[in-house]
Amino acid sequence: MIMADATSTAGAHPVETWDRGDGACRARIRSARNGGRSGAGFTLLELMIVMTIMLTAFMALSQSIGMSMKLSENNREMALASDGIRGAMERIHGDVCFATIYYRYNGDPLDDPALTNPGLEPECQFPAPGNSFAVFGLQAQIGDLDGVVGEIVFPDVDVGGALELSEDIAGRDLNMDGDALDADTSGDYRLLPVVIRVRWTGTSGERSLEAQTLITDR
Repeated sequence: MIMADATSTAGAHPVETWDRGDGACRARIRSARNGGRSGAGFTLLELMIVMTIMLTAFMALSQSIGMSMKLSENNREMALASDGIRGAMERIHGDVCFATIYYRYNGDPLDDPALTNPGLEPECQFPAPGNSFAVFGLQAQIGDLDGVVGEIVFPDVDVGGALELSEDIAGRDLNMDGDALDADTSGDYRLLPVVIRVRWTGTSGERSLEAQTLITDR
């Protein structure tokens, strides 16, 4: 008589036993092999695809964060430049010595009225600020001669080493005499056009911001 008994324990393969009647038993372990992968785990190709997707997403996120930080820095620089221009404009407009504003704020240090005209009113007897001003937090462009980002510009021309306020450059009647033909109105202007400019090197390279204003005698 042949008896078949299949027994198994946890973690063991099934064991089949045949009894051939003579007491001799033989056992054979039948391996329970899965015919497929049963969906567990990843293949190397799938793992590479997942890693590529994650890397692409990480790079996109990093680029987005970098662009956001750069934009924030650009806005900060622009705000500093704007504040610098506003401050220079307020100083010029608030100057009580209208007749000597051009001499004090132009690019010629030799025509400083405190040096050339000692008979000025006491409130006008102070050193000339000059045509440049600093803006904290901004770096001057490479090649900037004075290394200062702020500049005050008048419609003047260099004549023999001296600056002259020219109606021809301004394109308008500055001394209100009925024409715009005077070569030099430095001493009798009644209108004073001014360009206030800030040029700096920022996170996006060389940048500039300027504003124009017209100062009149009050």
